[in-house]
Amino acid sequence: MCGGGAIHWLNNERSSINATQNTDTTSYVMVDEIWNETEGYFNGGALSSLLQYITGNEDINASDITTQGSIGQTKTSADIRDTQLAAGNTYTNDSSKVVGQDVQVTFGGLTWQVVHLTQDIYGNDIVTLWLSSNVQDEFVGASSGAHHSISSSGVLTSRWSGGSSLYNWYFNVKDTNGNITPTNMYSTSYIRVVTLNNGGDYISSQSGNYDDSSSVMTLTTDVPQDENSVFAMFTMNDVAGSVTEYLVTPRQVAYQETENANTQFGNSNYYPNEAYGTPGGSGSW
Repeated sequence: MCGGGAIHWLNNERSSINATQNTDTTSYVMVDEIWNETEGYFNGGALSSLLQYITGNEDINASDITTQGSIGQTKTSADIRDTQLAAGNTYTNDSSKVVGQDVQVTFGGLTWQVVHLTQDIYGNDIVTLWLSSNVQDEFVGASSGAHHSISSSGVLTSRWSGGSSLYNWYFNVKDTNGNITPTNMYSTSYIRVVTLNNGGDYISSQSGNYDDSSSVMTLTTDVPQDENSVFAMFTMNDVAGSVTEYLVTPRQVAYQETENANTQFGNSNYYPNEAYGTPGGSGSW
């Protein structure tokens, strides 16, 4: 999950996604918490309701995943908005769903928007969840960091990289060993390493000019994960209520191996942070 992420069943396709405002209560239906953090299992009723809203099928339930391994459906965010369900036909929610509405769900205490249903390379159902807002009740009282902040009302904001003078589009910066590491790489971004609590190394400063081969960047290295992070249960295996075993990575999603801006949108270039394998299409770097 990265701002968005995928649970086991979870994933992401580039299809139009509608944002919902904090005061919006009509453009989506809401599913209650699907994860029992205390006991460490999914709430079957809420999970069944989620599947019913996503598919528009009142007869489907969570046990279909257990008995069949997969419900065998793929739906984009546009497909999900096209589903409808009459009131009183889900396991835990009485609300109806009409055409045009998105589906939101509480997972791990945070509110997410469902943007895609598909299967991973092993045939498991996965759903991509996009964090519905940077304002969350779970964020209230959480600590800020060097380059991200959480307000008293639960508003989370973060820089992509560390350092106020570091821009995200320096392409030719080198580390102290002479290896080129663009500042726009997600793998070495502050938001991945610290804000989202993955740990590791992030680019914290850079000397030189934009696209200057003499530029040198500095890494802040070996940043540990924080068990008190608001995202700890999504990134750490050994914290209470951890859900990491139910999350999938891009390598477990077949289409993400080659997907890129050239094949999806007709852009002439390939970009960092796209395909994890060899990009498809006819773009250039």
